[in-house]
Amino acid sequence: MIRMSREKSKKIGDRQYKSGDTYRFQEKSLHVPRKSSPVPDLPSASSFLTDAGARRKIVEELDKTIFVEAGAGSGKTKSLVDRMIALLRAGKCGIGEIAAVTFTRKAAAELRGRFQVELEKAVADEGANPIERERLALALQSLEQCYIGTIHSSCAKLLRERPIESGLDPEFAEMEELENDVFRDDCWSEYIVKARLEEADMLRSLDEAGLAPEEEWAGAEET
Repeated sequence: MIRMSREKSKKIGDRQYKSGDTYRFQEKSLHVPRKSSPVPDLPSASSFLTDAGARRKIVEELDKTIFVEAGAGSGKTKSLVDRMIALLRAGKCGIGEIAAVTFTRKAAAELRGRFQVELEKAVADEGANPIERERLALALQSLEQCYIGTIHSSCAKLLRERPIESGLDPEFAEMEELENDVFRDDCWSEYIVKARLEEADMLRSLDEAGLAPEEEWAGAEET
């Protein structure tokens, strides 16, 4: 059976078959393929980015310190992961010499996961340079040596490594977010009580300006 496209007709033997019609052959079936135009090569999405050149510098200029300022969702995490992979691939550093620090635990977990996934992809690329691939494979085997965490955990790590210099018990624990909020409010309340007794003039000035201590604290939280 054959169905001709509506755009074309086909001559088979001495017979002309019309487009859009279906014909049945008893001896054999005949397939008339549709002609398809070649699909043009499309430019990559990165070529449309106005900052494509800056993004290339992040992964190519590995001997320079680069400051990146960009809004949320612009691809900062991807660029950071790409640079980390590029550093390892080029042999600029080992996995234990990389530290990636971010603000929240959620962001740190996301960064760690994406870095591992991209590193695994790079190692699995059989077409890659064998020397570079070996470097990446060694990095993947020692992934736990790469520090990826929050600013707070990074500071805590440094303090625990140097308890004598810091004068702190290395067994100290970091406060959770809720714990921190309660502690901060308690400290502020304690300060206000003390200020009313010892710094009445300062509080009076705030009152004259129409600013209550509670409003000052609210403004500090917003910033």
